[in-house]
Amino acid sequence: MTDEHTKLALERKREYELSFLLIAGESVSQVIEMVRKHGGEITHQGPVVPIRLAYPIKKQQTVFFGFCYFVAVREAAKEIVTGLRAQAD
Repeated sequence: MTDEHTKLALERKREYELSFLLIAGESVSQVIEMVRKHGGEITHQGPVVPIRLAYPIKKQQTVFFGFCYFVAVREAAKEIVTGLRAQAD
């Protein structure tokens, strides 16, 4: 790939923030894997902390909240969200 192609590819990438709720704390590896699978690069990963929900969601009162920032092209970001929603079902 030439320098021009590399520059164009980098210009197309944007930074995104992904926040998520998990039932099990170790599920964060699935989120990270989904980002990498679609060509995203994680630039920052926040801590995964337990939180108590104001009301139950799918009969869960306590879940784990986490977030990360990643860089990817727009199409990949859409695929990441679609893939994570499919895993949640």
